Amino acid sequence: ALAHEVWQLVLQLAPDNQRAQSQFTAALRAEALQAWRAGNHQQAATLWQQALSASPHDEALLKNLALACERLNRKPAAAQHWRALAQRWRQQFAQRRDEPAFKEGLLKLEQHLITLMLDHARSEQDDQAIADELEAALKFDPDNQELRQRAIEILTNMERPQPALKHLEALAAQKGATAEIFARKALAYDQMGRHADARKGFTQARALEPDNVFVRRAYVAFLGSEAERAEQNGNLKQAIVFCEEQLTHEPQHEAALARLAAMYFDTKRPADAQRILARLLATEGQNPPKYILAGGLYLKHGKKKEAEELFKKALALDTSARSLLTIGICYWTVQNTKEALKYFNRAAETAEVEMLLEIAAHLVEEGLTKDAERFLKKAVALDPTHPIPLLTRAMNLMQLGNPIA
Repeated sequence: ALAHEVWQLVLQLAPDNQRAQSQFTAALRAEALQAWRAGNHQQAATLWQQALSASPHDEALLKNLALACERLNRKPAAAQHWRALAQRWRQQFAQRRDEPAFKEGLLKLEQHLITLMLDHARSEQDDQAIADELEAALKFDPDNQELRQRAIEILTNMERPQPALKHLEALAAQKGATAEIFARKALAYDQMGRHADARKGFTQARALEPDNVFVRRAYVAFLGSEAERAEQNGNLKQAIVFCEEQLTHEPQHEAALARLAAMYFDTKRPADAQRILARLLATEGQNPPKYILAGGLYLKHGKKKEAEELFKKALALDTSARSLLTIGICYWTVQNTKEALKYFNRAAETAEVEMLLEIAAHLVEEGLTKDAERFLKKAVALDPTHPIPLLTRAMNLMQLGNPIA
């Protein structure tokens, strides 16, 4: 038997035997370290977990287990262990504040932990855990401007504008108002629906540093949101103004060019639309997705010849299933089912399961269940063990009134 198993038997007979408890933990440590050095990381993790259960306050065990979980790609478990260690170290800080190495180690741990949590965040609960960890880290070190700036970026990306705004106010109090702070506050206001305050913030930022790259890019993105809101409200005239302003700051902004061309078509300005599409196509040389994007806009506005020429150019460069599917969707959008099916069929020749399901979904949505069946049958044949194609096909066959074949 292994040494830890012997001491485990002793503990079963004498649970309160402190020497046996100490020897049991020591044996687990030694066996875990031996397994780790031999490359058996799974066994090492199992042994460290047992040791930690026996000695839950042992920080070295907690650290070793976190490292093992990372090596085994168990990121959520690793984050849980690192977070427990960070909480313990923060509790010790009052007594160890005079140890520079301790503070530096805690800050490095916080940075690593937050990065790890971001890597596996999948839910609102995960986002809240990250926000809580950022708050705890900044409460421990409120003067750490680098950490606060990172918190602002993370919270903004998670669309949590109110805590981001709180940290921006704190940062401004620490280092004074800067163009980037004004711009980031504007982005937070925009997320909160306070668009007038956002405009004011960008005006202040641009007045302070007209050539600031971050400010310019953030402002261009804000103008895009303004254009989208105006378009959704039916105010195409104002939306066009926003797009045109975007292009004064970034003349090759592809999203702005595409939106502006579409709105020129919608407002009966085809010559302007074609001029903008020519600018779009001139950016960064030959590009199949851009050819398809422009072709789709031409097709949507009744210019089939121009669209087909661009689709042909795209396929001369890229005949992938994704390109064929995207062209098919362009035809599908203008209700040209015959042409759409032609491209869907070509895409299906090399498509993976997920793309076949995507094609079938378009067809089922319009009631073309017989056509959808061909693509679903092919998806099942590609991967008979994948549950989604089987279930989707079963539901489709039920609509057709056929048994599952």
